Amino acid sequence: MLNNSLVQTNNSNKGARTISQYLAGDNVQKMLVSSLGGEKEKQKFVSNIISAVSVKPQLQECEFSTVVSSGLLATSLNLSLSPSLGLAYLVPFKDTKNDRTVATFILGYRGYIQLAIRSGYYADLDCIEIRQGEYLGKDNITGKPKFKFIENDEERDKLPIIGYLAYFEYLNGFKKTLYWTKEKMAAHADRYSPAFSLEATKGKYPKVSFADYEAGNYPKEDEWKYSSFWYVDFDSMAKKTLIRQLISKWGIMSIDMQTADEIDTRAMENETEELPEDVFKDNFFGNTEGLLSDNIESVETEEAALPKRGRKKEIIEENILEG
Repeated sequence: MLNNSLVQTNNSNKGARTISQYLAGDNVQKMLVSSLGGEKEKQKFVSNIISAVSVKPQLQECEFSTVVSSGLLATSLNLSLSPSLGLAYLVPFKDTKNDRTVATFILGYRGYIQLAIRSGYYADLDCIEIRQGEYLGKDNITGKPKFKFIENDEERDKLPIIGYLAYFEYLNGFKKTLYWTKEKMAAHADRYSPAFSLEATKGKYPKVSFADYEAGNYPKEDEWKYSSFWYVDFDSMAKKTLIRQLISKWGIMSIDMQTADEIDTRAMENETEELPEDVFKDNFFGNTEGLLSDNIESVETEEAALPKRGRKKEIIEENILEG
């Protein structure tokens, strides 16, 4: 846990201190060298944090201790925070209970793929969107979905997304795939994300239905209400969710994957509507095409289930001294 002295560093005199000044503090420098194992690793970490804050200035408003601790989580998993890579992100959240803004580590779907490939078990792992016309129904004997993919990429990209297909292949040749419709994915988000709603809501912060949101049928001044990751980039969240479902059900999870899964699950469970209004403007999850193999053996459906909880792993030192 972080001690109180560090947590209070930029609360009492907000805006008077920058993250660069904080990281340059003697005690923070000593802690980083001790935690990261050397001066070279510390310099790389500081550079990455300053770069992340420069890309997302809202992080400057967060308690600096949470920026450091979240950055250390990413470092412990050897995941870059560069937005262009889409592996992991530092995202500002409003902690309304404690009247503060905190930085939170969020794993991108590419991060899951990276950790899986690193584990040494997987030859391939990916998730792609299924477009209108590509789903051909279920096999009469096996009951498994059938697909025919549109070969022209330009033509394919113009068609609406109707579902998502995730797959993996072990080095020993074992393959597994999982398909969910977009409707099923939206129902999953509605069930498990506190900040997402499939239907219109009432109350202090009323929202339109997800269908109306996608159609743009909502007041633009209310855009901040839809800052949940499921609104910001539904497709990338869907890919991440399906990869988690596939691996937690049939895959092998390394210790790093278990740790990342637990941290990411906790972050999603704590997601609220009280995010900074500018957060929705950013894409936190990257965007990349899947590399679907032509010789995938089967496609299976599976009901929504909570991802496996990996065993806990301490990543950050018990106490971090004041900078």
